[in-house]
Amino acid sequence: MMKKSKAMLFIAPALFSYALAAQACTTLAIQDKQGDIFHGRTLEYMQDLPSWLTYYPAGTQFDKKTPDGRQGVSYQAKYPILAITSNITDGDSRDILEGMNSAGLSFSENMIMNAQLPPLPASEYKQAIPVTSLGEWALARFATVG
Repeated sequence: MMKKSKAMLFIAPALFSYALAAQACTTLAIQDKQGDIFHGRTLEYMQDLPSWLTYYPAGTQFDKKTPDGRQGVSYQAKYPILAITSNITDGDSRDILEGMNSAGLSFSENMIMNAQLPPLPASEYKQAIPVTSLGEWALARFATVG
């Protein structure tokens, strides 16, 4: 136990220093000898975003908008979700930045602000999930990804 504590005295400041210099979100997962996984991340967004700790019970209805503002994909949460959320896309929804569902599936959103996605054809609007809703969709519907 003492060796782990000494190692963390060196690792934690190094990670913190790197995080201060970075321009993008960073995520880290470490697995110990017992098989437990520890997950951490940094949040280097280009601007300060308001955020909330949000709980979505099982049965929560999610209704997405299409790029032209019409009714899009809808789905219901099979699993309760606890997440850190923010308004990234519009004022009507809170997008999951970081979260976990009751089955143990977790999600971490990393963003590259200058990334460009190809335009979505209008014929595909009804089946599309906004990129900022991917975590919400996965956590609401699935227990694993394997």
